[in-house]
Amino acid sequence: MENQIKKENYYISGMHCRSCEIVVEDNISKISGVKKVNVDYKKGIAEVYYEHRPAPSEIEKAVRNAGYALGINKKRHFFRATQ
Repeated sequence: MENQIKKENYYISGMHCRSCEIVVEDNISKISGVKKVNVDYKKGIAEVYYEHRPAPSEIEKAVRNAGYALGINKKRHFFRATQ
């Protein structure tokens, strides 16, 4: 029986540029069974394509080691200087 590639999305908070995407992609792609990773910092999502589903703890560790966290971005508070 042939292995089928499946996809799962993970929300990642803290990313703000293409460099963030690259670091997260590199870390997740090192997990056994992961075939491809697409990260979009604007959406805060990592699309993980795999043959054998990686453990959520492996994904979380890879994201944490990249300097980010799993979860949906919270809106930032903007501060304005007063005179």
